[in-house]
Amino acid sequence: MFEFQNLEVYKKAKVFHLECKSLIFKNKLDNFVKDQVAGLHLSSF
Repeated sequence: MFEFQNLEVYKKAKVFHLECKSLIFKNKLDNFVKDQVAGLHLSSF
């Protein structure tokens, strides 16, 4: 089976996902903004 987890693009997407997730939880954002950022970073995965 092909190990996609070794691909550079996968590693960068994972880092982006974790950074967005921490941005959402660390900052006090409106629910609308949280939903927009969450949808944006999930679509990158």
